[in-house]
Amino acid sequence: MVQRHAMHAWKEGLNFRELVLKDKEITKRVLREQIERAFDLKRQLRNIDKIFARVFDNSGEKSRPVHNKSSGRRSR
Repeated sequence: MVQRHAMHAWKEGLNFRELVLKDKEITKRVLREQIERAFDLKRQLRNIDKIFARVFDNSGEKSRPVHNKSSGRRSR
């Protein structure tokens, strides 16, 4: 359901959030508060500083190994 609105918003330059909120099929299954929470950028980005600090850490420490899903091996 949501993908249709996402594509429509992208192609037509419309507001995705508003399309979702106006869709009765979605709103009869999902509370408006839950939809609003999903679109809350403050909530979505609340850990952005921690994420950037972890990714771009310049403290000289070695980076943590990253698990390579395709081979099952760890790499750096």
